[in-house]
Amino acid sequence: MSFVLKVEMKIIKILFNLIILTVKGDTFKMELMELPNIGLELQKKLIEVGIISTKQLKEIGAKEAAIQIKLKHDVCLHMLYALEGAIQGVRKPLLSKETKEDLKKFYSEVISK
Repeated sequence: MSFVLKVEMKIIKILFNLIILTVKGDTFKMELMELPNIGLELQKKLIEVGIISTKQLKEIGAKEAAIQIKLKHDVCLHMLYALEGAIQGVRKPLLSKETKEDLKKFYSEVISK
């Protein structure tokens, strides 16, 4: 693949991340990065698996989002914490001990296998 083609593909990906998507008449801005713990890379992974809004992330939940991401990318325990924290509106360190224990168990039984 030529250098120019690679650059063009990166530009297209960047533009895609900036587009306002319309899904069944509802307009969603790329708002995922406004949530705590969601940076550009995690937002890209979420969008890649079809999770394009905070509403969708909250509806699907952290565990199912992690399962979907795992189909295409590696998922670590901290990503699972980040997703749950984003849904709850808190930074990862502020998740309750019980929530972290539940996610750790889920990670070891489902994600890391």
